[in-house]
Amino acid sequence: MDLKMLKHLADLSKLDISDAAAEKLAREMSEIIKLMDTVKSVDIVYDVHDGESIVGYGQLRADEVQPSLSSEDVLKNAADQSGAFAVPKVVG
Repeated sequence: MDLKMLKHLADLSKLDISDAAAEKLAREMSEIIKLMDTVKSVDIVYDVHDGESIVGYGQLRADEVQPSLSSEDVLKNAADQSGAFAVPKVVG
């Protein structure tokens, strides 16, 4: 990155940069740009499903009817035992 471009970017960013700082920043930005060019040159193939364990229908267990708790057992520790769960109002 040359000093002219760096000064232009500093002006656009409303930054007041001394000449010594501008030279240092220009060198650092040039090194960063070189590094990004190196990273960009690496050929990487991205696969969305790579590493995921895909579960098919054949891997799922069969549905079986099992006994569940009675309403009385579920609500026995509830403050209001009117036969339903009381939840806070979230829509005004």
